[in-house]
Amino acid sequence: RKRVSLAPPIDHVTFRFWPAPHPHARQARVEASFETPAIVLKEGDAVYVPSGWVHKVVAERVAAAASFTALPPEFQAFEGLVREQ
Repeated sequence: RKRVSLAPPIDHVTFRFWPAPHPHARQARVEASFETPAIVLKEGDAVYVPSGWVHKVVAERVAAAASFTALPPEFQAFEGLVREQ
């Protein structure tokens, strides 16, 4: 089982993301709290994380995961918001 927390793009400022050129690009600099309740995933479940949404996944035990990223046009807008910090 995994717990997935999500936050809308408007909350990105509370996480203070590293900018694209940094080795930790798109990772939060601080541990901010998520306002929405976590989603619990069981084996075989999947979750769609919309572009720009902040997400955190915590597994209850050792687990494997696959993540596929496609950078849509709004990624550039998100990067612009992050670089303004």
